[in-house]
Amino acid sequence: MIIGPIFMVAILAIQWPFGDFLMSPYARNWFFGQESWYFGSSPLYTYRYAFRPDLESTGWVLVKGIVIASILAILSARLGLTWGTWMKNVIR
Repeated sequence: MIIGPIFMVAILAIQWPFGDFLMSPYARNWFFGQESWYFGSSPLYTYRYAFRPDLESTGWVLVKGIVIASILAILSARLGLTWGTWMKNVIR
């Protein structure tokens, strides 16, 4: 029950600031590849370096998504631990 939420907190603590960094001008270099743009799209597109406001998840939508992800993390951790315990008992 505790491995899943710990994983979720670690992912949020690392990925949220990294996502902000990838949207910043500092990530527009050859290493992160944020200067690349599909050749068929207009270079004057308003949201080229930003999220469109209608696609952002905020408020309860964000909380609901985090709760669902936490439940799935708990279930997958439980499944992995059960599988690992079973594999420990397998003898060739």
